[in-house]
Amino acid sequence: MRATIALMLGGLMLSGCNNSCQMLCVRIAKVAEADCGIPVPDDDIATCIDRQAGAASRDDRSTCRSANSLDDIRAEWSCEDMAYFLGVVRADQADEAN
Repeated sequence: MRATIALMLGGLMLSGCNNSCQMLCVRIAKVAEADCGIPVPDDDIATCIDRQAGAASRDDRSTCRSANSLDDIRAEWSCEDMAYFLGVVRADQADEAN
């Protein structure tokens, strides 16, 4: 997954058609996996990026820009927040639903 995240981040940077919320998808996926043990499939990262394309308001993009580092994400986002933003269900939540 690390290679995929690097490729997606590089692709976004080269495409010229990215916004701060799309970049946040990749950063949050990295933190969610490393710190929370949340596996984030490549398809979920791509879906998050697509969902954030052009749909984010100016205020949303400003909020996304404020989380411009992995440390900012760690300080401001809970594991539940990251899972929700990425559209993934954590394993412990899936168990509770059953």
